[in-house]
Amino acid sequence: MAGAGFTGDNAKLKKLIAGVELLAKGTSRLPLNRLLAHEVLYRVQRCFEDSKSPFGKPWQSLTVRKGLPLRDTGRLMNSFSTRAAPLSFTVSTNVKYAGIHNTGGTVKHAARTELRTYRETAKGKRTRVDTYSKAKRRVRTAVSVKAYSAVMPKRQFIPEGGEKLPFHWMTALQSVADEWIRFMVLP
Repeated sequence: MAGAGFTGDNAKLKKLIAGVELLAKGTSRLPLNRLLAHEVLYRVQRCFEDSKSPFGKPWQSLTVRKGLPLRDTGRLMNSFSTRAAPLSFTVSTNVKYAGIHNTGGTVKHAARTELRTYRETAKGKRTRVDTYSKAKRRVRTAVSVKAYSAVMPKRQFIPEGGEKLPFHWMTALQSVADEWIRFMVLP
């Protein structure tokens, strides 16, 4: 009976085995989770740039001012950060009003008194200005504001907990993971 054997590059085989063992430990997945977090961050920012939900649904247009929704100052769009751990990653924001914009709903404002800044003209007329204005002859006045509510339309930028990720998000994340695995494992 003839013997069986094979020839090949043992160094490549050893690298492949070492790569698979490294993946099994889990600690080496931290770089992968960083890459995945950045891919999700890119997808979230694309929602703002395109004014569309992750599922491709266009956001409701503005009724009060001109321009694109959620892009007036860019604060919300630029507030997202990533955090990666060996077994997970997070993309989050610390902006308080992010949730109501992502899910939509009614915001109730209580009656209150607030300071408003006015610019006084030479003729004694007052024009409201923002507090950061460098207007001359500024006057600050306490104003009573009545209670009111505002309906915020849903302008989703992150899929909600119970939703599946959109197909194009899944394929992008799968592509990132596949490329990383090829880099880590294959010779």
